[in-house]
Amino acid sequence: MSSSPHTGRLRPSRKPKSSSLSRRPRPPERLRQAHALHSRHAVAVEPTNTLEAAAYRHVLLPVDGSKLSAAALPTAQALAKRFGAELTLLAVLQPGRTDSGELLNLIDESFVDFPDPPPVEVAVADDPSQEIVAQAAALERSIVCMSTIGRGRLSGAVLGSTTRAVLQTTQQPLVAVGPNADRPGLLGRPPRRPAGWPEPLSIPRVVACVDGSKTSEAVLPDAAAWAAALDAELVILTVSADNPATLDGKSRNTFGPADPTSYVNDLASRFQGPIRAVGHVTEDPISVHAGVKTYLDHNPASLVALTTHARSGWSRMRVGATGADIVRTSTIPALVVPLTPA
Repeated sequence: MSSSPHTGRLRPSRKPKSSSLSRRPRPPERLRQAHALHSRHAVAVEPTNTLEAAAYRHVLLPVDGSKLSAAALPTAQALAKRFGAELTLLAVLQPGRTDSGELLNLIDESFVDFPDPPPVEVAVADDPSQEIVAQAAALERSIVCMSTIGRGRLSGAVLGSTTRAVLQTTQQPLVAVGPNADRPGLLGRPPRRPAGWPEPLSIPRVVACVDGSKTSEAVLPDAAAWAAALDAELVILTVSADNPATLDGKSRNTFGPADPTSYVNDLASRFQGPIRAVGHVTEDPISVHAGVKTYLDHNPASLVALTTHARSGWSRMRVGATGADIVRTSTIPALVVPLTPA
């Protein structure tokens, strides 16, 4: 096996401290109230005057030797800095499918644009997603930060499907860095992040996407807890697309609540106090994800937050626009909160 200045030694897959992979690791502190926090069922979000900021001790960044997976490093480093947490980079070697020397070389190549990247721990396991889950559970109070589309040149190294599998297994939030997040919108190899750009997570705004459904609103306790941790404003955003007025003289919002302004303002009032929370409606006749992207293009933020169904993958919002589309087109990282079945 070739030596590498950036990568760690090969080691066998370690199991979490709990006896079963299916056991949920202890969640970080978030809102004391709003019982949707723990179960994340589709329940009403109650008003709250008590808030605990999100808190993590470890940040886990999976990498697969692709430059897109490595491009999530600045966000992961910013997470570790903001939470005072330890950053761990993890690569999974699949026996019989990848060569250790090739994997280590590809990882080195993927970090060529980053000065002094942290060491990478290499674990041997058949299933990358299960190994990521095991590592996150073993670390405790950890947040996984990973690229959502990062196809490496090795068989099976696809972080898009791995992200979904991790969400389905852990049922814990993760930070997903999409292909357009925190990097210039250029074709080809992701270039080095411009030095003049704001540091990741430094903009005091967290945007939570809702669409009038209780499932979408389940993101709000987590989004508020992250806003508190980042000392940021919480913007509760919905997209509106009014159809032409009917015979009664009223227009119909295709994408969500009939009165979107009152809807988001009411939600914001439930979190006002512990943090600054505001409601906002953006208009877009095409799709929800296009409307979210337009808002973010004109209103910089640190995170966009949304829910997803833990069993079926990305939850589908109104008119076929999915959470996956929001993550894919977003220019900032996404806080993805999985829903558990009621």
